[in-house]
Amino acid sequence: MREIKFRVWHPSHIEGMDVADITDRASMGATFTFAITPASGCIIDQYTGLNDTCGVEIYEGDIVQLNDTHVRAFRRVIGFRECKFGYAEPLDERVWYSIEGRGVSQAWARWHVVGNIHENPELLKEE
Repeated sequence: MREIKFRVWHPSHIEGMDVADITDRASMGATFTFAITPASGCIIDQYTGLNDTCGVEIYEGDIVQLNDTHVRAFRRVIGFRECKFGYAEPLDERVWYSIEGRGVSQAWARWHVVGNIHENPELLKEE
């Protein structure tokens, strides 16, 4: 079972804010909710359960890139679609590649987080 964590962004803050870790309560079978209203302008990113080559946690909204390359074409934005974390095919947004499943943790040993879409959207622009 993956650890449940969130990262919260607000336009007036430069860095992400951590939401209270709910893993301990969830593992004890507790049911609870928390709410951030849409009017607050906050964006919530969930932890994928995977870490990159340097051990950095990978969240929704993170921009990841294949190791050993500086080519922007190998960068992807992590998202959540079809009940799975993954990324879209750059040439066809309808194609979704899941980052979950067997052998995925080994495959992610080739990727690293270079930024996120909230703080570094310029990382996705063509050179």
